[in-house]
Amino acid sequence: MRLLPFFCYFGGKWRAARKYPTPQHDTIVEAFAGGAGYALNYSDRKVVLHEVDPTVYQLWDYLIHVSPAEILALPSAVAHVDD
Repeated sequence: MRLLPFFCYFGGKWRAARKYPTPQHDTIVEAFAGGAGYALNYSDRKVVLHEVDPTVYQLWDYLIHVSPAEILALPSAVAHVDD
């Protein structure tokens, strides 16, 4: 199953990932995870995300460990505040 991105990220791989080779192993290690654009194409695989940006890391840590009910309670759109 191909999942849609949870969030857009500069340099995202999601659109281009269809052109990348299919994984050869059961575990995908996505360096520079960002929005995990490659791994989202292979929801049947184990995925290891590596990210050095603390904000993106914290976002993935939250999404991975939060309950399904909390995910469903999140708003479907986020308002942007102009500075």
